[in-house]
Amino acid sequence: MSDATFTPTTRYSIIGLGGDATINGDLSAEKGVFGGDSLEIYHDGSDSIISNVGTGNIIVSGTLSGGLVTYPMATFHSGGVTVHGEVSAVKGDFHNTETGTLRIETSSSPNSGSVGKAGDITWDSNYLYVCIGLNSWKSIDLETIGQTYSTFSTVTTSGLTASGLTYPTSDGTNGQVLTTNGSGTLSFTTVSGGGGGTYSPVCRFARLTMDSNTAILDDAWRVVTSFNTRDADSSTSNALTSTLADGKLIIPSGVDLVRIKASVNTSSATDQFIVKIVKNGTEDTIPTSQIDTSSTGGETGYAETGILSVSQNDYFQVYVYSGTDRTLTANNATWFEIEVLEGSMLDVTV
Repeated sequence: MSDATFTPTTRYSIIGLGGDATINGDLSAEKGVFGGDSLEIYHDGSDSIISNVGTGNIIVSGTLSGGLVTYPMATFHSGGVTVHGEVSAVKGDFHNTETGTLRIETSSSPNSGSVGKAGDITWDSNYLYVCIGLNSWKSIDLETIGQTYSTFSTVTTSGLTASGLTYPTSDGTNGQVLTTNGSGTLSFTTVSGGGGGTYSPVCRFARLTMDSNTAILDDAWRVVTSFNTRDADSSTSNALTSTLADGKLIIPSGVDLVRIKASVNTSSATDQFIVKIVKNGTEDTIPTSQIDTSSTGGETGYAETGILSVSQNDYFQVYVYSGTDRTLTANNATWFEIEVLEGSMLDVTV
């Protein structure tokens, strides 16, 4: 059977008796009547109806159109309607009165600009796709069907838990921020520091003094190995003086730039007396003052480096030169000091 359009005023039917009725074209109803055991097309006073009331199938290879498409009419009917072309219903109604479902057997996955006409519907294993205009598609995530969602617009006294996070039950105060304890509980916290506050940079330094008076011989540079008493250390866990031995200041991690100073008081002796700073046991490799003093009474020598770039485990020592034998005095005028000028040791969390 080729294209078929029915417009009579009485009921028409194709009697299928359990078999199939195949129309190799288009099928439509326009306020007419067409019916029988397998297929009915008629007008019920308000709608044009195409209905399969038999146990066989109605197969339309072209366009199926009409006001209301139904199948089967009763539970004892088992026939269906198969359309290989378009389904065009004037009122957009397509009913399966037995199971309440509409089956689209072939899946596809259009993108937002795929070819399509308004009202086209298709699906794949993840989404249902609806064409809302010419070549314009939208999709519905099938995972969301039947799920219940909580809104974030209101926080109740019972609290809110979403995606494993427990939210606070109050609004907090002006300027507070939402923070986490790392275990899924959120709370409002007042941020301290920053934001126009006053920041005071942290000073990190350490100072050593001598264990006791130390005698030195004349006419040569001598390393002072008795600076082994911690007098001060502002670094965390005394990092700048963690190792006290051989009169050394040893550079820990987190230090990039330093300045070193030393003051040494001596007993009464004649002839010259000089103090200098030495890095890693090798003399005259860094900028350091070497003030030459000489008197008949007690003398205090002083040395200071420029700003030095350092690495972890570098070390500094005090060297002295005396024209005569003399004693280095362990008192408040004798000390060895390091000041950290740059490095992560100075970092402060605000």
